[in-house]
Amino acid sequence: DHAEAIAIAHELAARGQVEVVAGEHDARERMVAAWLAHATRGERVALVTATNAGAQQINDRIQQERLDCGQLTADRFALGQHGQYLLVGDVVQTRRNDTDAGVDNRATWTVARIHRGRIDLASITDSGDVRTITREYAVEYVHLAYASTVHGIQGETVHASYVGPGVDAAGLYVGMTRGRHANTALTV
Repeated sequence: DHAEAIAIAHELAARGQVEVVAGEHDARERMVAAWLAHATRGERVALVTATNAGAQQINDRIQQERLDCGQLTADRFALGQHGQYLLVGDVVQTRRNDTDAGVDNRATWTVARIHRGRIDLASITDSGDVRTITREYAVEYVHLAYASTVHGIQGETVHASYVGPGVDAAGLYVGMTRGRHANTALTV
C-alpha cells in the first residue's frame, strides 16, 4: 500500500540507494554516465527503463559516446531491429531462439566481428563463447542492449544496477536486485 511504499522509499534513501534528478533527460544522462564509468573499470551494469523507447534513447547515446571517444568505429556496420546500426564492440541482445546459431532469446552479446553475410557475437560473460548469426537474423531479432526494460534484465547479475524513473513497483524490485555491489533508483 501507499504507506509501505513510502516506508520503503525512505529506507532506500537512507541507505544511499536513491538519486534525485531534475527530469527524465537528466535521468537518461546519469544512466549513460554510469554505464561508461562502470565499463571503463571492466564492470557490467544494468540500466533499467520503463519503456523500450527510453532504453533505445540510452542505447543510442551510449553508442554515440563510444563512437566519439574512439571505442567504436563506424567503418563497418550491420543493421539490427528498427534500422539500428550495430558496430563491432556494441552490446546487443538476441530476441529469438535460434538453435542453428546457438543463440537464445534475451541473451546478451558483444558484436565481435561483422562479415559480409554474417555477424560474430561473443558472450558478454565469456568472450571465448562466439556464435555466428546471419545479417537477416540481426535485422529481425537483434538490438542494442546497453539499457533495457525490466524484462530484458531478469535473471542477470551485474556489478551495479540503475533503475530509471517510471519503472513500476515489480520492475523496481527486479532492477534493484541485479547489482552485486550497488543498486540505485533514479527519481525525478
